[in-house]
Amino acid sequence: DGEQWARGGGNPWITPTYDPELNLLYTGTGNPAPDFDGDVRPGDNLYTDSCIAVNPDTGELVWHYQHNPHDLWDYDSISENTLFDAGGQKLLGHFNKNGYAYILDRTNGAVERVFPFVDRIDWGTVDAKGQIQVHKYPDKEGEPVHFYPGPGGGKEWTHAAYSPKTGLFYVPVQDVGATATRRRREFKEGIPYWGAGVQVDAENHAGSISAFDPLEGREVWRWRNEVPMCASVLATAGDLVFAGEPTGEFNALNAR
Repeated sequence: DGEQWARGGGNPWITPTYDPELNLLYTGTGNPAPDFDGDVRPGDNLYTDSCIAVNPDTGELVWHYQHNPHDLWDYDSISENTLFDAGGQKLLGHFNKNGYAYILDRTNGAVERVFPFVDRIDWGTVDAKGQIQVHKYPDKEGEPVHFYPGPGGGKEWTHAAYSPKTGLFYVPVQDVGATATRRRREFKEGIPYWGAGVQVDAENHAGSISAFDPLEGREVWRWRNEVPMCASVLATAGDLVFAGEPTGEFNALNAR
């Protein structure tokens, strides 16, 4: 609405993905601004928190899928969109900050399945077809609201990996909550446009490298850690999965 388009957020963070056969470029977009304060930006706030598929020759928007309409939790959709073929379909896998994994038909953006990939999710629920039911958000000025996952997400911009040999995704999981206290702030040029103060949980957090079957939406195995896993994952043709820990260790896991 109005001038929201000029300063409303939605910027990509990382390199997009390209399908040369379909000639489509897939990009994830960031959250609307200001974070948390939805009163000043009514509506779905397109095309924030979305995967957008663009024809790179013409710039045409071919399709989009918005994971978090009218985002109130800072759940950017900036993380990678991994292209894979399985079950006779051309698919796209995306593990969103909101704690849910999305498997889309990459030819048209249709939802194939949605499933949780982190244990603690209480901001809301997303069903298998992507329909959202909201449970909590920072809706009152000055009132602290705790929610899982925190704004850092169940996974942020660190990449998951897909192995065409095993047919599994390997995901660096962050199981950590946060408290947001909404505060109204007027926009000023050059000043970060935040709608809340945020405190991430210093205790009671965990992490893992978790393997998921994207066709069944099922967790196959989990390597647990006491701290959130916040480095990208690499899967190899030798059935190894490499991942770094925040404490400095480098791990090689059996992909199966």
